[in-house]
Amino acid sequence: MSDNLDAILSGLDDAVEKPKAKSSTTPRKPRKRTAPSTAPKPAPTKVSGTSEQRGKRKDPEKTQINANISADLKASLFYYLKAEGTTLQDVVEELLSDWVERQGGIIAPPKKKR
Repeated sequence: MSDNLDAILSGLDDAVEKPKAKSSTTPRKPRKRTAPSTAPKPAPTKVSGTSEQRGKRKDPEKTQINANISADLKASLFYYLKAEGTTLQDVVEELLSDWVERQGGIIAPPKKKR
């Protein structure tokens, strides 16, 4: 039995193609190094009225915030959002508004001068 197994295994070694070594007959050409351009890049042009933002992002009274939460909390959050048919933005704004009110209300910072 072990003679048959040895014969089969040695046959597998012959059947498996071994990768061929790459032989390079022509040497590689070195890449040309160029100095970084010192010319200033043109400023992007913004055409009035062609904002790519849509929906609530377009609203100048809205701003974006980010937060890191646990994966379990995120999964539960999105489950309940879908079940209630509401959005993360609506829930976050409601929760934060309630919290700010309990702290003493909104304190608006002075407007920036342009």
